[in-house]
Amino acid sequence: QILDGFDLEAADGYAVGRVMMEGRVVEHEHGYRAERARVVSLVTVETDDVRLISELRDLAVVFESPEERHELGVNLSLGSGDDLRAAICKYLLEEETGEGPWT
Repeated sequence: QILDGFDLEAADGYAVGRVMMEGRVVEHEHGYRAERARVVSLVTVETDDVRLISELRDLAVVFESPEERHELGVNLSLGSGDDLRAAICKYLLEEETGEGPWT
């Protein structure tokens, strides 16, 4: 399961994303290693601001000027009862399969 082992509810100010790996890719016990990799989408989480960022130019801005992330991507409005882990996983899986409102 995506994000198992991460306590997302306790943390604040983090990003979860998808990475495209190319070239020689080796699977290890706790992840992967690749010749080349690039971030293709991010979910940034900070207090009540959950952002879905997948546009190439927006991703570049996030890495150059992280403080500008509040103005980028799609703001995912989660209700107080919504499960943050489920919302992040749903977004990342939709991006992967090319389905859903953010593709």
